[in-house]
Formats: sequence, C-alpha cells, structure tokens
Amino acid sequence: MFTSNKPQEKIDLVHELVFENKYTTAIFKNEFFSGQKFNEESFKSLLFYLGLLTIKERELGWLRLKIPNYAMTELYFPYCLKSMTGYSHFF
Repeated sequence: MFTSNKPQEKIDLVHELVFENKYTTAIFKNEFFSGQKFNEESFKSLLFYLGLLTIKERELGWLRLKIPNYAMTELYFPYCLKSMTGYSHFF
C-alpha cells in the first residue's frame, strides 16, 4: 500500500482545493511503486492520474492543477477527506 511520510500535508492540500477553491502547482511524477512513501508531488500526480485534478494552465514548466468540476468538489473530495483523516496511513 502507498504510505505518506507527512499525511497532514496531503489533508491540508485537499482541504485548500475543496474549501478554499485554490489551485496547486506540480511537476508530474511518472511512476509509483508499492510501498513507497508519497511526498507532496507524488500525491498531486496521483490525484491527477486518477482524474481528481485537471490542468488549469501551464506556468514556466509547472502545471497549475485544480478540481475539474462541481461533482468532484461535492462528491469525491469530501469522501477523500473523510477517508484520509480516518485512515491517513494509506495516503
């Protein structure tokens, strides 16, 4: 299972995206391995690959990411937050 060395950072990121309508920047990670520790960039990449984030715009080699639509904001991310706070060792 994927684990995180700083789970609270992931929770804070999702909270900002959902409740503060912010965007985040990232450089995508190309691969993931079972058992690896997820840093913030890996987590953002995973959310993008799962379709939970979309590209808002490009900026000097970085991508600005945001939640793609209302359904994700209202349905999926609250579930993610609930899961992450209850089982943060998986993220």
